[in-house]
Order: sequence, then C-alpha cells, then structure tokens
Amino acid sequence: MKEVFIKYNPYKVETEIEIDGKEPAKDSKLQCYLQERLQLWVDKLVELLLAELNRDQFKISFYGRYVDFVDLEEVSNYHNQNYNKNIVVEHIPIEGDSEIDKIDQLKELAAYMQGSPFEDLRSSDLQKKFEKAINSQFEVAVIATMSAGKSTLINALLGQELMPTENRACTATIVKLKDNDEASSFKGKIFDNDDNLLEEISNVDLEKMRKLNEDEKVDYIELEGDIPLISSEKTSLEIIDTPGPNSSNNPEHKKKTYRVIKKEAKPVVLYILDANNLGTNDDANLLKAVAEQMSRDDKQSTDRFIFALNKIDMIDVGRGGRTSDYIRDAKEHLKNHGIDNPNIYPISAELAKLIRMKFNGAELTFMQERNLALSDYFNGEEDKHLINYAPLSNLRKEDLYEKINSAKKKEDAYLEALYHSGIPSIEVAINEYLDKYTLPLNIQDAINPILKIIKAKQWKDELQNKINENDSLREKIIKKIDMINEEINKGEKARELRDKIDDFNISEVEINERIEETTIKIEERITDIRDKFKNKGDIKTSEANIIVKKLKEKISDLEADIYTDLETMREEILIEESNKLIKGYKEHLEDLIQLDEDEIEFQWNDLDYFTVNLPANNELVSSYKREREVKREPIGIWEKVRSFLGKQYFGKEEIVSLTNLLDEFENEVTDQFLKNINKTKEIYLKEEVESLKNYFLDLIDKLDQTINNKLEKINDLSKDKEEIIHKIKEDKKKVEWLNDFSNKVNSILEI
Repeated sequence: MKEVFIKYNPYKVETEIEIDGKEPAKDSKLQCYLQERLQLWVDKLVELLLAELNRDQFKISFYGRYVDFVDLEEVSNYHNQNYNKNIVVEHIPIEGDSEIDKIDQLKELAAYMQGSPFEDLRSSDLQKKFEKAINSQFEVAVIATMSAGKSTLINALLGQELMPTENRACTATIVKLKDNDEASSFKGKIFDNDDNLLEEISNVDLEKMRKLNEDEKVDYIELEGDIPLISSEKTSLEIIDTPGPNSSNNPEHKKKTYRVIKKEAKPVVLYILDANNLGTNDDANLLKAVAEQMSRDDKQSTDRFIFALNKIDMIDVGRGGRTSDYIRDAKEHLKNHGIDNPNIYPISAELAKLIRMKFNGAELTFMQERNLALSDYFNGEEDKHLINYAPLSNLRKEDLYEKINSAKKKEDAYLEALYHSGIPSIEVAINEYLDKYTLPLNIQDAINPILKIIKAKQWKDELQNKINENDSLREKIIKKIDMINEEINKGEKARELRDKIDDFNISEVEINERIEETTIKIEERITDIRDKFKNKGDIKTSEANIIVKKLKEKISDLEADIYTDLETMREEILIEESNKLIKGYKEHLEDLIQLDEDEIEFQWNDLDYFTVNLPANNELVSSYKREREVKREPIGIWEKVRSFLGKQYFGKEEIVSLTNLLDEFENEVTDQFLKNINKTKEIYLKEEVESLKNYFLDLIDKLDQTINNKLEKINDLSKDKEEIIHKIKEDKKKVEWLNDFSNKVNSILEI
C-alpha cells in the first residue's frame, strides 16, 4: 500500500507532502497545487492524491492539528463510502504546544522584547501591532429577519434574558457584547449616532435593555460580561447584534450589517432563519451579499456562515411536520438566492434559553415553565434530536453524543434536552472556526513584523562579518557608501522618483471592470425587485402606497449593499496602488545601493534592512486615510412616486398604473445609482489616490533620512579593522541575544 505523509503547519501556512518518502515531482499537478495553495484544502488534496497515485487504496499519515485532521478524515471517508475507495488515514499528534500555550508564549515574548538591546524591537509601534494581534477580538455577528428569534438565540448563548424579544420591529440599536469571564454582571457604555458617549451603566438587565432599546437617542450599546460560549483563554469574544434587513430605517445601520458580511477579517456570521416563515423576501439582498462572499475560492469563506434554522420546537411531528423537510425547504430558499451547500443547523433557541436559565437559578414565568416541558418532548421524539441534522464532523458529533449519554446516565433530562436543542452544536461549530482559522492567523500577524526585524538585524551581522574577513570588500563598501551619500545629497534620483509618483495614476481598465461588475449587479437587482410586482395592471392607491413602501425598503437595502461594494472596491484599489508605489520606492533603493556582481560576492539585495520602517501596503492606506462620510446624491424616486399618488397628478382617481409607476421607479433609481458610481470613480477614488500620492511623497523624505542613518551605521562597520574587531566583541552579546530571540520566535511557529 502506498504511504502518503502530510505535514500541515497553519502558523506558517504551508503543507508538505511525501509519497513513499519522496516529494511529488515538481511538474505534477499535486506539487503545482501546493505551490499555489499553501493552505490545506483537503477535498481538492484528496482528489489530486487519487489522480497522482492512480489507485483506489493508500494510507495517509497526517502530522498536524487534530482540528485539521478531522477535515481530512471526513473527506477520505466520503470517498470510501461513495466511490468504493480504501483510503486509510492516521493522525500523528503534534508534539508540544497547543494554541493556548502559543498565545501564552507570545505574551511572554512581548515582555521579553522590552529588554531587547535593539531599539526596533522595543518600539511602541511594534508593541502595538503585537498586542493588537494577540489580543484581537473574535467576532460573531448575529443577523436575522424580524421575528426569526435573534434575541432569543443570543439569550440562549448567554444563559440569561438580557436582549428584549418583543415580536416587533425595534429601533435597531446595535449591541456589542464583549466577553469577560470574571464579570458577575453586564456593564457598558451607551452612544448616540454621532458616537458621543451618552452614559455608562452597570448591572444591566432585561428591563434596562428594554428602555435603552426604546430610547430614540441611543444608537449603539457596548456591553461587557461573561459569555459562557468561548473561554477567554483562547481569545476575546465579541457577539454583535447586527440589525437585520427589515429591522432598521437607519441607512448607517444597514451599511454596518453589509460591512460585517464583507469584512476582510472574515468574522463568523450567525444567520438566523425562521423555520416556519421562509417565504419572506425581506432578506433577499442580504442573502445575495452572503452568496457573493461564500462563492470565493476558499473554505473559510463558506465555514464562516452558519445558518441557524430556528423555531423547530413549533413543528408538530404529529401533523406530519419533519425537521428534515424544513431543512430541505431552507436549502431550497437559500439556493434561490445563490447559496449552495449552506451549513444549516436546526435549533430551538427558546428551549435552550429556558434550560440554561433554569440551570442558572433564574425565576421562570408560568408560560416559561410550561414551555420548559418541551424538554421531555425533545428527549423522547427522535425527530427532535437536532444534533443528528447538524453539519458537524462525525468526530465532533461523537463528543456531543457522549455528553448526551452522560446526561442520560445521570437522569438529567434538562441537560439531555439542551444538547438536542441544537444550540450546543452551533457553539461547537463556532469554537471549531476559532481553532481552525482565527487563532493561527492571530499568531501569524503577531510574529511576522518581528521576523522582518530579525532578518534585517541578522543581515547586518552577516555584512559585519564579511567586512571583517575581507579588506578589499571593506574598501569597496566605503567607496559605495560615499557614492550613495553623494547621490542622496544631489537628490536627482529622489526627484526622478517624485516625478514618477506625480505622474502615477490608477488603471482605468481595472476601475472600469470593477464598475461594470457593480453596474450589472444594480441592473439585475432592480429588475428582480420590479419583477416581484409586475403583471398587476392598475391598482388601488392604498395598494400602491404599500408597494411604494416595499420598494423603498428594498432600494434602501440595495443602496447599503452597493455602498459597501464601492467601499471595498475603493479600499482594494488603493491598497493595490500603494503596493505599486512601494515597489517603485524599493526599485529606487535598489538602484541606489546595489553593488555590481562582478566586483564582490556579497550583494546588498536584502532591502528589508533599509525598508524596515516602510509600512505594509494595507497599513499605508490606513495610515493616510481619514474618516470621511462620502456624500451621495439623494435617490429621487420617492418624489417622483409621490407625483403619481398626490392630488395634483391623480386628482380624485382611486387607481394607479403600476406599470407606469414601475417604469419610473426603474429609470430613476438606475439613473441615480449610476450617477453615484460614476461620482465614486471620477471624484472620490481619484481624490483618494491623490491623497495617497501626497502621503507617499511626504514619506519619502522620512525614509531617505532612515537610509542615511543606516548607511552611517554600515559606514561605522567599515572603518579601521582594529575598531571593527573591538566593535564585534562589544556586539557579541547582542548577537547572542538576537539568535536566542530568533529561536524563541521560530519555535512558536513550529508544530
């Protein structure tokens, strides 16, 4: 049997494969795939292995984290069961540290860096980046249409009633819940829609939240308290109660919802569906935005969206209702909006909430006690064993089944029913996402800036040794430094670079392609909205008013979607353009400092030493840009629509031509959207690029000074040999410290 060895390191984002002790051929599809995709994509990987080996049976020994091995085992079992393969998989556990250990090591590393003999490693900027990475928040954004049970689900996760659950459209106040395992109650801050702090509150309960939710001045609430879902040992959890598509008239709230869906950091989105009311189209635009994100070519973009099919407790098995039928309907509903293979978790948030409230000693109302009796129903009716329907791996399910069996042995009916409610399955899925994606990325983000500095320091040490060994090299370096200083002082090359930056412009072709995509999307969405009301002919004025209201809501959703699309487009283009400017600057440096290969062996080709203070392209964009609300021309359709409905136009007529109304709607709205898009292209985007260029020109002066400082240090290395030897002795301890520190850093990234 063929032996395949796979090693996957999520901290370095690399996959190594050996087949019978040898690497695959460099020109093989498998090797090409690994070079293209350093992450572990097990479904594609297994398919490529089957093609590479050209046989139905082989053994895979996987060295890596258990959370990644689970995926490999699931895919292998799928091929074994459905395609008559015989793929044997074996997990070789990682020796040493867990993620929690690595985070603790990172915190120790941060303290250790403060005693560094190197100023770069003690800099406040580096410390801030480091702390931001290891203390980053893990976001779970909760979205739902009205009455789907969003507040009930959040309360079920909290184990208490904190969020109001009135069955009506609320003021759509945004609530962020931060986890603090040490807190005995919730406390927080209240903000208005201009981000002004209104007040600080403590001992927050359901009654206080009701009052805040009804207060029109309150726009945003930030609370801190214990969320049992995820331990703060791993990361700091934030649950964001995001306004749904039909729960807010505030355009800014809707934009925030779309931003969460499109966020580059890819937070978990917990999207709640009402099992008994899937027919609504209130969330059509929102689901299309989700579909766009899920269609991206990586597994994380799919895994981050968890669809909770709520209110399964209201399905009556005795009347023929089956959970599997409702899941099928939900899949069909999502497929109609472009979402294939969704992760659907059937749940009863109400039952889970009541059980956890009971566990926490809360006083239940008469109706709550009566609803709590559903526990026996969920335990006794197999159709309500919702864990069976959860799209978790078999290994994850087995862990939950063990807990169910333990509850049975203890005759704890409430605990057994809690696992059947489906809420713990969602919690397992969220934890799995955290382990699989978020924690490794946090570790990478913390380590990468440090590695860059270490590399530069080690390069300098290597140069120092080369100078010490080679008198001829030392003389040539001295001459080269004099030449560089002369070039910098003359400033001709800097002026050439400035001229290039002044002449630099964004690619019209790329912008037009992105604009075309957005334009097509607008036209398709508007046509979809119109089609929902076509073929109605003349209608009563009252019905026309209802349709106008619905049109207004749908256009408001579409506006938020397109607005955030344009934001993303602008950000991505700016990052691309800043990267080109950085590349131009590096070429400028290379032209200044590169020594000829014919002259000496040692090359000054490691520009990291000279550009260590140069921000990354995305940091560059965030450094120069400022918060600014992009003003849009108002969409004028509603004034036009009122002309159809007002006395002046219709007089005393009681009917409206819906066809004419929709024609006017389509023409006016499309025209306004296209005007706004062109304004983004012609004005805002170009203004941003000009700001970026100006920022970069200012930055060049600072970076040139950085080069001068570093050249002076290298010049010091190149003086009298006796002085160099003395300097090396002085720096020996620094080098030893750096090597020891480098080993500490690299050990964190190893598995």
